Amino acid sequence: MNQCLFCGSIVESRTGALGPNSLIVYRYDCNKCGYVSVEDNVGPYLEKAFRQKYGHIISGYLRELTYKKIKYKYFTNDDIQDIPNKADVPRTVPDQIDKVIEYMGVRSEVFGQLLDFMPSEDYPLSYSKNLEEFNEILKYLISRNLIERVKVTEGSSILARFKLTYDGMSRFYDLRKTSVDSKQGFVAMCFKEEYDLAYKKIEEAVAECGFKAYRVKEVQHNDIVTDLIISEIKRSLFVIADFSNERPSSYFEAGYAKGIGKEVIWMCKQGDALHFDTQQYSHIIWKDEEDLKHKLILRIKATIK
Repeated sequence: MNQCLFCGSIVESRTGALGPNSLIVYRYDCNKCGYVSVEDNVGPYLEKAFRQKYGHIISGYLRELTYKKIKYKYFTNDDIQDIPNKADVPRTVPDQIDKVIEYMGVRSEVFGQLLDFMPSEDYPLSYSKNLEEFNEILKYLISRNLIERVKVTEGSSILARFKLTYDGMSRFYDLRKTSVDSKQGFVAMCFKEEYDLAYKKIEEAVAECGFKAYRVKEVQHNDIVTDLIISEIKRSLFVIADFSNERPSSYFEAGYAKGIGKEVIWMCKQGDALHFDTQQYSHIIWKDEEDLKHKLILRIKATIK
């Protein structure tokens, strides 16, 4: 009997084989984390503080790969350390709630299909830290009519199962629309008229690299601007943040994008001041709009793979 490296559950068996890095790769199935395949030095390498802070994130991520049947060879130390920084890892309670809806949608072969939940083993599906947090998420989903709890009689036992409601299935389809590979690059920059030509050159550079630029100013909308910005950053593959004219919002947008694991391309017009918080990043310093376009094309090609 062995323990899972991430949640500590007992796993029945663990197999090992020599990997390409001359390290043993261990593989096992965990009821909480799903299928696990890691190099044998991952366990000793992970510090206690890292496990305590991110163990539930690793469990949730591995479980998600398992139920989505996403194949991978194995995780190295660096891979494990990088998981908390990935863009699709939930960072808020609403994101965790969406993960449960996504799981149920993927599992539902027909509308109204009843699904089993074993909360003591399934709480990583929502990247929850514990069973109590997962139960609160289920209560919320029921209260908002996104899922329904159904009592089923099997012999002398009464079991609880769950299904997505129409509203829950609609939410699932909305999530699927935004999870496709994005070709969008979000542009954070000054909205003043004098920067319209600069945006046009950004748009051209992004298009020449096979992507589409998005700037909130260019879109007619009725949403609260901050909500729209957060939504569009999430659906973008990368963010171009120009700090010319010391636009405060660019710092927020770049910081948010960085926080959810998006690639950020940093820029500033020559002669404008940069805040000390971003000086450690390599900025494109552009002299004029043509210089901006040329340098941005090179940076996109070097950064976005």
